[in-house]
Amino acid sequence: MFLEHFRGFISPRRILVIGNAQGWSTIALALIFPEARVVAIDPDQAGVEFTNRLTAANGLSAKAVVARSPDDVTRVVNKHLEGPVDFSLIDAIHENKAIKVDLAAVRKVAADNAHYLFHDVINWNMIEGFRELLAAHKLQGKIFTRTASGMALAYSNLSPEFSAYLDCFTDPPGRFGILRLNAAASLDPIAAYQICDVRPR
Repeated sequence: MFLEHFRGFISPRRILVIGNAQGWSTIALALIFPEARVVAIDPDQAGVEFTNRLTAANGLSAKAVVARSPDDVTRVVNKHLEGPVDFSLIDAIHENKAIKVDLAAVRKVAADNAHYLFHDVINWNMIEGFRELLAAHKLQGKIFTRTASGMALAYSNLSPEFSAYLDCFTDPPGRFGILRLNAAASLDPIAAYQICDVRPR
C-alpha cells in the first residue's frame, strides 16, 4: 500500500483529514500512524457517526467531526488537535478551486514542515489547481502517476530517503508536459491529458 510505508519516513503527531465520507482514509491513517491524533471533517452526519463507531470499537486515536472546509478548519484543529497539523489529507470537493481553498485553510494551522496529500488529482483533472497551489504557497510537489487515482503531495522539504520512496510512484520530471484538455476528454480521459512537471520554475 502506497500510504502505509509513509510511517517509515515521517512521524506526524497531528493529522487532519478534509473529506471523511465513510471514514476509510481516516481509519487507515489512524492505523498507519498509531501515535498520531487524527481528526476528520465532513458535513455528512451519517458518515461521521459511522466512522466514530468504528474508531471507538477498535480503540483508534481518531475522530470525525461534522464540519466544513474552509470555514471550520481552524476551530476544529484548535479544539481537537490542540497544535499545528503535521500531515493533512485533502479529499473533499474535487475541483481545482476547492483544493486551493482547502490547502489555504489548512496552511493557517499547519506546521512549517507539514505534508499535504491530495487524492484523485489526476483522475479528477486537478493538476492545474495543484500547480497553482504549489506556486501560491511556495511549496514543492510530486504527482503520483503510478497510484490508482493519481494522488499528489505538497511539501516544503523531504528527506532524501522519503523522496526516493515517493519517486517509485511517479515518473521522471520533464517526461510529461502541462495538462492538456481537449474535446475528447469526456470520451477518453486517459488520452486527453498529459501529466505536468511540477518542479519549481
